[in-house]
Amino acid sequence: MINKIFEILGDKYEDEYHLMKNGKLREIYYEYSKKKSIFKKEDAFLYGIFSFLLEKYDDAIEYLLKDIENIHILDLDILYEIIGVAYLNKKNYLEATKYFILSISINPNNYASKYNLGITYLKNNNFTYAYKIFLEIQSSSFSNENIDKIVNYIKTKL
Repeated sequence: MINKIFEILGDKYEDEYHLMKNGKLREIYYEYSKKKSIFKKEDAFLYGIFSFLLEKYDDAIEYLLKDIENIHILDLDILYEIIGVAYLNKKNYLEATKYFILSISINPNNYASKYNLGITYLKNNNFTYAYKIFLEIQSSSFSNENIDKIVNYIKTKL
C-alpha cells in the first residue's frame, strides 16, 4: 500500500519515501507535525498515513478524513478501510463498523474490510452478523485455515 501511495504522489515526496524505507518514520512524522497548519491536502493525507503506521489513531483519523472526497491517492474503499482499522484499534466499534461498511459498499470484493468488519462484530459479541460475514469470506478465494477456525469458534457461540 505504501509503495502505491508514493508511486501515485510521484517525485515530490521521494525524500519522505526513502527516509521511511530506511526506518525514519518517526522523524518524518515529527517534521510533518511541525508544519500541520500549512498542509496541502497531500501533506495532510501523508501525515494521516504516517500517524496510522505509528498507531497515533486520533491524528490518523483526523487527517485522513480531511477533504476525503477530493483525495484520489488511494481508492476510497481502502481509505475507509484504514480509517475503520484505526477506529477498531481505538475500540470504537460503532465507527469502525461504519467505515468498514462504507468500504464494502464501494468495493464488495474488499475482503480485508469484510474480515475487519467480522472482527468488529466479534468484539461486540454480535455473533450472528460475524458468522454471516465469515461464512461469506469462507466461501471466497480468500478463505484460509484461520477463517475456518473463526467460523468454528462462532458456531460455538450461536
